[in-house]
Amino acid sequence: MPEELFPRLFVRWSGYLNGDQGYHIIYITHRDGIRVWINEILVFEKWICVEEDQKTRIPFAMPSSGYVRFQLEYFSHGGPFGIEVEFEYCESMNHGNMTVQHSSNKLSQNPITYSFVPSDALMYDIPQIRLYQNVPLSPKSPILFGPISPTSYTIFPSLPKGLEIGNGILFGTPTEYTLQREYTITANSVRNPVTTRLLLDVQIMSVPQSLWLENPCGNNVTRLTVRQYELIPTLSVHWIGRVSSFTIRPSLPKGLSFNQINLTIEGRPSIQIPPTEYEVTAFNDIGMTRCQLTLEVIGCEKGPLVYSWLAGGQGLAQVTENDTILYTGFVNSGMYEMVLCLSPSKYTFSFNCTQGSICDLALIREDGLRLLYGPYLYGHEQTTSLDLSIQSPPRILLNRTVFYTLPNCPIEIAFPIEGAFFPVEFSPLLPPSVQFDQERLQLRGRFPFQGTFVYSVKTHNPVGTCEVTIEVYVGKCPPESTMYLFKRQFSLKGEQIMILQDNQLLYSAVCRGGVFVDLFCLSAGQYTVRLLSVNDRGWVANSDLVIRDCSERYIASYSVPPTLKQVEYDLSLELELTEHSSLLFLVTTLIPPSSWTLPSFNDTDWKIGKRDSWGIIPAGIATVYFRRELPLRQCVSPHYIRIAALLKEGIIIYVDGTESFRVNMPEGPVYHSTLATAMYEKPQWVDELVPIHSSHPLIAVELHRVNVVESTTVVFDLEVLCVLSDEIFRSDSQVRGSNHTVIPQHDALAVVDGDGSSSWMDSLFPVWVEVSLPTEHVMNRVDLQIGEYWWWEVPQTIRVMGIRKDSSEVSLLTHSSTTIFEGPYARVSLSFSNSVPYPAYRLQVDSIIGGVSVQLAEVAFYREEPVYCESDDVWPQTPANQMALAVCVGKLIGGQKRLCRKVNGKAVWDSVDRSGCVSVTPAYGYVFIDMELHLTNCSLYLWNSQVQRVVMRTLEHECRIHEKIAVFFAAAANDALFGVKTYLRVNVENSERKRIWSCMNGLRTKLTETVYQHCPETFPEGIKISVDGEIILRENHLIAWIVGSILCVLFFVVLCWRGFYYWWNHAHAVHLTKQGLLVLHVC
Repeated sequence: MPEELFPRLFVRWSGYLNGDQGYHIIYITHRDGIRVWINEILVFEKWICVEEDQKTRIPFAMPSSGYVRFQLEYFSHGGPFGIEVEFEYCESMNHGNMTVQHSSNKLSQNPITYSFVPSDALMYDIPQIRLYQNVPLSPKSPILFGPISPTSYTIFPSLPKGLEIGNGILFGTPTEYTLQREYTITANSVRNPVTTRLLLDVQIMSVPQSLWLENPCGNNVTRLTVRQYELIPTLSVHWIGRVSSFTIRPSLPKGLSFNQINLTIEGRPSIQIPPTEYEVTAFNDIGMTRCQLTLEVIGCEKGPLVYSWLAGGQGLAQVTENDTILYTGFVNSGMYEMVLCLSPSKYTFSFNCTQGSICDLALIREDGLRLLYGPYLYGHEQTTSLDLSIQSPPRILLNRTVFYTLPNCPIEIAFPIEGAFFPVEFSPLLPPSVQFDQERLQLRGRFPFQGTFVYSVKTHNPVGTCEVTIEVYVGKCPPESTMYLFKRQFSLKGEQIMILQDNQLLYSAVCRGGVFVDLFCLSAGQYTVRLLSVNDRGWVANSDLVIRDCSERYIASYSVPPTLKQVEYDLSLELELTEHSSLLFLVTTLIPPSSWTLPSFNDTDWKIGKRDSWGIIPAGIATVYFRRELPLRQCVSPHYIRIAALLKEGIIIYVDGTESFRVNMPEGPVYHSTLATAMYEKPQWVDELVPIHSSHPLIAVELHRVNVVESTTVVFDLEVLCVLSDEIFRSDSQVRGSNHTVIPQHDALAVVDGDGSSSWMDSLFPVWVEVSLPTEHVMNRVDLQIGEYWWWEVPQTIRVMGIRKDSSEVSLLTHSSTTIFEGPYARVSLSFSNSVPYPAYRLQVDSIIGGVSVQLAEVAFYREEPVYCESDDVWPQTPANQMALAVCVGKLIGGQKRLCRKVNGKAVWDSVDRSGCVSVTPAYGYVFIDMELHLTNCSLYLWNSQVQRVVMRTLEHECRIHEKIAVFFAAAANDALFGVKTYLRVNVENSERKRIWSCMNGLRTKLTETVYQHCPETFPEGIKISVDGEIILRENHLIAWIVGSILCVLFFVVLCWRGFYYWWNHAHAVHLTKQGLLVLHVC
């Protein structure tokens, strides 16, 4: 068949498959598109162009042994093509997935055969033939189907000159041009003759001529010199005549390729070659022509070339040496986008990820030596040293060498390496299902079997070698330890999780972004959980770390609250009550006294038992009772205890006489004869968190059966763990939305995925999202988080409802504010009073600020037990993670701040911030005018970013203030969800004090209206500004104090002098009087 006849082709195969009853698989290896029909039903379709070979797996079932009709369609778009079909038999199919039996005897016992159904009893291998003048025809033999014995063959009309038919075989060399015609060939036999039809034409063709190569500028290229790794100018092939195929000999160097579709030579050469001559040949069915290209690939004269590998986006790179810029430019995704020719020395390399949330960048030397690798966050320029001189061996910086996973569960281990290194090697080899990503330095995959696997991990560079040994426990833990599951629904790259015991780091993980899942084995004990955020906004709502055991029982949940970058929590892994522990139990036909759930109840008549030894519940008895007093010895001051119960039917659990939760039981009062509403197919663990306020709680359980017709074995066990978290998050929730307006990629799933970059949108208010939990839980706080836009399409009025099993609603919270969110990506927590467990909670948005659709990134429900910092003479009682405010003391005015920080689940006062306290005395010749403002419906972020500037401009304009207005204190007010308390001070000359003071006093009652007269159009609405107290005029009384002091001193001196004078005169007067009397007496 001439190659030019079908540059693009379409094939249809039709026939029958013959096989045994059961399940079969068709494997089709192909390029481009295929369609498959079985019994006239389209079972697979992939009708697209594909450049690479791909293998498609198509399972199907044969309801009975025998034949099924089979049809396969295939096309090629003109490039290299081919197709291969295989059949395989398997025994079973599980939930739509084949379980293939790979045993050879099974395959040989159940082969499937393909039977072709011809369209005619006489056929040739192709129905259309194109020939060329003076080019011999490859003989075409007839194909007969059935018991046919031809005696002769005839053809009509006559074949073109030079062609013949003999015994049905077409052969010869056509000698003249002939248009396409249909020829009928008949095989004559004793019985009925059979016929077939062929399309045949003869074309005139000459040898192709004048073959040449052109660059993008249209110039003829016969010689090309390029640098290794750099993109060559695309060379296109041009010719005169008819051409059906091309070849290039010898093969192009690695990195360059000949595009058979566009007929171009393109790519980046990855190896250096001396000047080499390549021959490009153009063929058709009668001849060929050639042209030559001399290609040289050169390297770097200074040393080995260095190239980039980038995944995940685009960034701006810069290389400097001693403040001299050697390279700067954008680097795109892929390899070789940046190629550096540098001498072996030390450089400074900086990179800024400008597109994509994370850019994974590596710099690699041409011999494969990795010089640098790092994940770069969007918008954060990072600078590092780039040392090409290689002076020290590499170091594998694993923070632990023992890892845990389960069979066939995904595992991902990062291998950070310091220094330059060649590709990492593992000994022994990793299983096929586990791979090591040499660019990202990650081990990823699944270990298929349980066991302990030990690997030597080694890398090296020209200076030395580094080798570490790791252990991977698959489906098992070391002795005396238990496996725990650490999971986050979403994480940001760089966020960290650490587990410590006695200040020793046991576990450390750096999140890679997206879903985080890890397993780790820990022994019973007390631990510290340390969490780190990559910014000061904390972790996104719904991205909490949830720890569970391998039975999916809740252990704890933790997060980093807003405004913090690092927090620590206590974690207790010592069970207060383990499985198979002894409990008091009672099987009775009579209901026990109502006080049986209280600690004071006399239970001396109850039996002692444990799991698998409770005995039989006789027919007719619906309820069994259990009790256990539980001194909490293993943990101090827990907020909750987690009660996990193993059951099949229904239970109600009480703590100190108060019902905590029920499972598979009806609502309302329950009696001794009440039956459970449902049961599990097999025993199942259920758990609930119960607030605890006693060091010796009494746990009481009543177990109810589904029916009492027959006696049954008691199935029950109990496990209790202290939970030191003060807030509980449930990650196993489902969500649905109002869906009034369907907006692609903004459905309700976005509000529970923990990804702050996705959002839910809906309009036609009210709109809502409903979060459903696997079982009923008490929730008393909702966290809302938004994206970048905090003043547009965000909630204004919201309501929270608890949803009962019958879908009725219970209102739990109504909140309305024009500034619920303080800034971009803000997260706000709204607490509400609730002690009733509901299976679902609904957040309803009744109105929004701006726009027509609400946008919410996350909606997360929590259960919390608030903790407070205690009050004293200065500071009020303050909830954890909130800022307390107090007035300054002494000869200072303003405000001081103090953060009530949460440490290990407890509220602890931070140090006092007195930066907002200032002096009351101005400089000589000046006065202070101090004003205290209180703003509502305004966040601190809004005050700092917009409102402060407008308020100051308003005062300057209205009162003609030329001096700078200072803000010496601003903080979020504690008396409102969004309020700001701030102090303003104007420092003016004495001559201006009365005018400005009077003006500011005149504005105090109309400050809000005046500010809105001077604000821009983008200024938020609804802010109210009031002046607290008097506007105080503070003067400098130093001169008056000095004059007064001098006068006081002078007055004191005069007074002393007068006193002395008086005393002196009085004393001498008496003396003289006595002398006079004496003289008189003598006389």
